[in-house]
Amino acid sequence: CHQYTNRSCEECLKNVTCLWCASSRGCMEYPVRRILPPADLCELRSARWGVCWGKCQPAVPCGVLF
Repeated sequence: CHQYTNRSCEECLKNVTCLWCASSRGCMEYPVRRILPPADLCELRSARWGVCWGKCQPAVPCGVLF
């Protein structure tokens, strides 16, 4: 995932194991052992996983809704 840092959210999220952090423009492995990414990795309001237009918020599930 790190090879997509400073590129685009769309490029990062082509790999389903990646998390995009909009505030840092960082692409990183999603911490699968946690439901939500920890704040020291990426602020929730900046975290994108699954889709670039969604936001991870406590009241809103992350990613794609089926």
